[in-house]
Amino acid sequence: MKTLFCILGLLTFISSPILHGDSAPDIKEEGQFYLSFKYASPEFLLSHEDVGKTIVEHFAGHYKWFLLFHNVPENESIVLKQKRELAYGGRLLTTFKLSSDELKKTQASLYHGVSGIVVESVGYFPGEEVTFIAENQSGKFMDSVKFTPWPLISFCDDTETYIEAKLANRNLTIYHVAFHGFKDDEKLTMISASELEVVGPNEITTKAVMLYSPDVKGVAGGTAKLTFKRGNKDVYSLNCPWGNVFDSILKGKVVPKPKDFKVVSEYYSS
Repeated sequence: MKTLFCILGLLTFISSPILHGDSAPDIKEEGQFYLSFKYASPEFLLSHEDVGKTIVEHFAGHYKWFLLFHNVPENESIVLKQKRELAYGGRLLTTFKLSSDELKKTQASLYHGVSGIVVESVGYFPGEEVTFIAENQSGKFMDSVKFTPWPLISFCDDTETYIEAKLANRNLTIYHVAFHGFKDDEKLTMISASELEVVGPNEITTKAVMLYSPDVKGVAGGTAKLTFKRGNKDVYSLNCPWGNVFDSILKGKVVPKPKDFKVVSEYYSS
């Protein structure tokens, strides 16, 4: 799999076997090192002409995130690791290292003078939560954040309500589907179309998280379309991969081009 970690100011592309917007960090002591993440909209990237235009042109329509390093001690380097519970057996893998000089160069072109990197969504599973860990080699400081590089999310025109799926189990293909902004116990009509199997229409309520598995007996894999309709005719759709399609995603052969790319920033950021 080829995954892009782009160090703004250096424009480094990394080919790696491993590798919602903003995160709100826990309360930290003044000057304490911590991580945060922020959704990087196409408009924001294009305003950074040094590298932003290149990123947008080559990875148009993909989700992108700033992974930010706050209060890095002077002359310290950072080792960045990530843990993917749904890939590589959940092993903690070292992604790359940033020297103190490289960190300083990113401050000039990233987010409000904070050092960090851009995380590209290609190669991650839709709806997969990933833990990123940053520390120095001596272990004097460390912090971690968890977010979804490729959100599986559907908005409607008003963008006040949305439906999001989180991948909970890759082998059995189980998604947790949550309903945000809806009235309590609001009724929706659901249809699942997975390969040649269509289930529904069925009536469900938005009160609790729903478990969804798109697997079809006798079929190795595919992408299911999960559709929800409200009484006011609003329609929400999620494309949920399953089976051997995950292998293609892991290798970067399936490209995320979500139509809701621009509006997700209202819901994901720290």
